[in-house]
Parts: sequence; C-alpha cells; structure tokens
Amino acid sequence: MADNEQFYSLIDGIEHPVVDMALAEALPSADDRVRPRIVQQILQRGHEAALVGVIRHFGLFKADLQELILEHCTSLDTALRQAARDSDLDVRMQAVDVITRSHSIRLAYLLSSQLQADDARLTRAAAAGLFIMAQNLVLHRQPGPDASAVPRRMTWLCGALGEACASYHRHGRHDVLAAVAMVMPASNTQLLMQLRDHRSAAHIAMTRMIRGVERPAVAAAMLAFAGVPELSAAVTEGLKLRRSGEHLDPMLSRAHLLANPAVRAALRKVQQSGHLMPDVALVGRLSLSRVRMLPRWVHHLYAKTEAKITAMAPVTTCRDRTARLQALRMLMRMQKIQADDLIATMCFDTEAAIARIALRHLMARKWEGLPDLLVKLISSPHADVAKMAEAQFTPMGFARFWDHWDALAPPVRQAAGAALIKLDAHFHHQLAAKMTSDQATDRFKAVMIARELGQESFFEQQLMDLMIDADARVASSAASAAGSIGQSDQAVEALASALEHKDDRVRANAVESIEKLDVVDQTYHELQALLEGSGNRSRANAIKALMRMPVGGALGALGRMLRDQKPEHRISALWVVEQMGLEQVAGRVAELAQVDDDAEVRRRALKVFRLMAQQHEAGGQTRQTGA
Repeated sequence: MADNEQFYSLIDGIEHPVVDMALAEALPSADDRVRPRIVQQILQRGHEAALVGVIRHFGLFKADLQELILEHCTSLDTALRQAARDSDLDVRMQAVDVITRSHSIRLAYLLSSQLQADDARLTRAAAAGLFIMAQNLVLHRQPGPDASAVPRRMTWLCGALGEACASYHRHGRHDVLAAVAMVMPASNTQLLMQLRDHRSAAHIAMTRMIRGVERPAVAAAMLAFAGVPELSAAVTEGLKLRRSGEHLDPMLSRAHLLANPAVRAALRKVQQSGHLMPDVALVGRLSLSRVRMLPRWVHHLYAKTEAKITAMAPVTTCRDRTARLQALRMLMRMQKIQADDLIATMCFDTEAAIARIALRHLMARKWEGLPDLLVKLISSPHADVAKMAEAQFTPMGFARFWDHWDALAPPVRQAAGAALIKLDAHFHHQLAAKMTSDQATDRFKAVMIARELGQESFFEQQLMDLMIDADARVASSAASAAGSIGQSDQAVEALASALEHKDDRVRANAVESIEKLDVVDQTYHELQALLEGSGNRSRANAIKALMRMPVGGALGALGRMLRDQKPEHRISALWVVEQMGLEQVAGRVAELAQVDDDAEVRRRALKVFRLMAQQHEAGGQTRQTGA
C-alpha cells in the first residue's frame, strides 16, 4: 500500500466500521512506514472490530508501534475481551501478550480463562502473565494510578488467581502457584478455598512446592502460608530444609506476620534452626526494612539463648537506628548475662538514646562488668551518658579507679580521673597516701597518675620526698613530675639533691625539670659537676641546659663528649647537637659520620649532619629573601 496523502484524506472523511476493518486487514501487507498511520487511525476511531484486527496483528509490529498500542490499552478492553474469546488461538495469544505487557490487571480474569484451553502454548503464556502481574503489583508497584488503587487491583488479581487455581487440574502451571505466593496473604474466598481443600489439585501442588522450597516466590511466602492451617505443616517441613535459609532475605519481607500466633507456632516447630539465623554478611546485604524485622524473627526461632544473642550481634552495630533499638529491646527482655554482655557494647552507640537505655538496663541489672564500663563511659561523647556514668561511678570511688588504671586507655584515664577529682573530695588525700606506700609499684603508679592528670602541684612535698626514693623508677618519675610543680626554694633544693642520685635516669630527669622551671642559674654548680659525669643521659642534658648560659664551658664539654671513648656518650652528644643545631661542631659531626668505629654512631652522625646541612641551606635562602 502506497503512502498516498490523497487516499488518507479520503479515508479520514469516511468514518465507517467497514473502512476501518479494511484498514486492519491491510496491516500485514503494509510496510513499516504506513502501519503507524493506519493504527493511529483505527485507535482514534475506536471501532471494535478494527481494534480486534490491530490486536490480531500485534506481533507483526515494531517495538515503538507496540508501545503506542499499549499506551491506549484502557480503550481496548472490549476488543481484548472479544479477542480472548476468538476461535483462533493466535489471536488469543496476541490478546494475552497485550494484557500482560500493558499491566491491565483489571483484565487478569481473561488470562485465567485462557487456562481452560487445551493448547500448552496458550496456557503457558497466560500463567506467565498472571505471575508477571503479581510481580509488578507486589514488588515493583506498577506505574499508573496512585497507591490508593493497589487494593482494588489486588482484588482483581486474587479473583483471577482463584479461578486459575480452580482449573489447576487442567493446566498444572506452576507460574500460577508462584503468583499466588506473591500475593499471599490473600483474603479472596475462592482462592483460599482452593488452598485449603485437601482434594484440590492446587492444594496438593502448593503443598509439594512449599515442602520442597521449589520456587523463590514460594520460599518468600513461607510465613504467609503458615497462616493457612491446612498448609502450616508443609511450611514447617519446608523451613527444616537447609536451602530455606538461602531465602531468608525475602522471607523477612513478611516477618510482620509473626504477630499471628499460628505463624509463630509453625516457625517454632523448626527445632534445628541454625540455617535460619542471620549472619554478618546477610545483615550487610539486607534492606533497612528487613534488618528491622530481624530481632522479631530471631526472637521467635526455636534456638538456644546463646545462639540468638550471637545472631543479634551484627544487628546491634548495623547502620539503622530503629533496628539497633529493636535488637536492644529484645536483648533486654532475655534477662541473661550473655545478653547483658552484648548490651554493654551498645552503651557506645552513636545514638545517645540507645546508649542511655543500654546503660540504665545494666545499672538496674547490677551487671558484674559495670564498674569497668562506667570508667570508660565517663569520656562518652554523649553528655547525658557521661553524666550518668560519673554519678554511678563516684560512689565506687578511688579504689575502683586505682585498680583499673593500668587497663584504661589514656583518654579514659583522664576522663575518669577528672570526674573523681570533681566529685570525690578525698581523691588527693588517697593518692597522696599511695605515694607513701611500702610498695614501690604503688609509689610509681601514684606519681604516674598525678602526672597524667596534671595534678603535680597538689603533691609538691610528696614529689620532693620521692626524688630521693631508693627505687630508681619512682625517683626518676618524681624528678620528671617536679618540672610541673612550679618554682620554689624547696623544689629547687630537691632537684639539686636529685642531681646527685646514683641512678642516671633520675639525674637526667632532674636536669630536664630544672631547665623546664628555668632555674639553671640556681643549680649552676651542681650541673657543672655532671659535665664530665659517667651517665650519658644526665651529662647530655646538663650540657644542653648550660649551653644557654653565657659562661659555663658547655661547648667545650660537648666537644669532649663527642670524643668520648664510650659510643653511648657520643650518641647522646649528637642528640644535643641535633636539638640545638650547633654548627660550631659540624666538622666533628662529619668526622664521626665517616670514621667512627661504631656503626650506630656513624648512622646517627650522618643523620644529624644532613639535618644541619638542610637547616643551613634553609637559613641561607631566608637571608637572601630578606635581602
């Protein structure tokens, strides 16, 4: 047929069914340029017989023309009904295709009527169409009218599925049962009657599919089927199969049905339920809505408490606040020590409300690990949680803090100590008592606590006494802490005495404190005595301190130390050079880097020399820029 404008103008002026039927009959022989115009003409006029002709030849059209027809599906209802009753099976096949692809659920009954046919190709297409409709309605919320139309469409579809199940003995199409699974739980009387009738072919086949977990759609609907008394036993048998655990994700989409006692009973009959327990990998894959169902699901499984607690662990750290809160509530209801152990981790939740609820529960339960937990929570980023922890921890007092000090991280130590200092009026007295303990380990620990909490000034006398302690660790720690107690005649005198201690660590730390307090001039003679001392650390520190004095011979002492026979003294001397950037001894440093007998001295000297060279070069560039 030629594309003749005069011809179409003539046709446009003759609106008669016979003309449109003739146009429809011409579609097979028309080329692809002409077909769209013919189809548009027929669709515009809407004569039923011609529309049936368009449906008859639907499979001949290109995709874009088929889409045009599908867009007009609402005006094709009568034609589709007529085509679905046509004696020509090919016409009925085309009608099934149009109904399926247009998502015309209102015409689903036409698909179910095709299942009465004896043609396998037609029944297969009709059953597949019903399944596709169920998928679109349940999973994808098909495009079209707003969500308020969904219940009406569900009624249409369930009615069609009820008819399809009634004729199951004729067609035996599993797609029909899969579609039923998609829409469960359903309230259609005919559909439920078929599922409940033990003599029904649909009931027998569905029972077999449920027991064998044969289709993903059936597996996903297990909980919905459990609500049908005649199918609950089959559901229990199916859930016992290990492969049912592979479908836990879609099963959880209906976990809200666990509110039904019959559904819970069917689930609890699965006494070996390890394969139904979620793991970390599954929790990471689940959508938020399904993660929120996990606590309810796990709660109703027949399993040991320990297994349920283990299954809840990944939920307590998942990304969804609601899911974590539900997991917490489930664990709280268990009233078990193992559950409390997991709840303790939730006291560090990013959500303040969850952390607060978890802590209150553990406080009410008097959980055995509470003291240790409180110490850590004092530094919680949630102000109300930290305040609760402080208030609960303070009555436990200094003893608990002292016992757990070594195991605490520095930020936790500082937060817990700050809380006790603020709330416990006897804190400083108790720590001072520890500084006079008979045990050297206690004295050392007390000094370390005072230093880390910045409380040295409260213990000036104790620290001065401890600088001459027989235990070198205690004395050296006290000497180091003395640098923060402030200038006083007593402190200077104590530090000067510490410079004569037999242990080099004590002498070295005392020098550092003297320099920190800026009292080098008051201890000049004592420091001079260390310039030729036997301890490399105190000797190096003394040289460094005196180097800032206008007199004192520190530079000469450094030169002698760089030539000392002991390699550890030469290394300490290099440390002084590195700290102060002393270019005056660069030649000696270069010499040590090249010819020293000790490999470590050479390595350290080379490092210091390179650093001095870099500093010298940077200084030269700065001077040039300034000039």
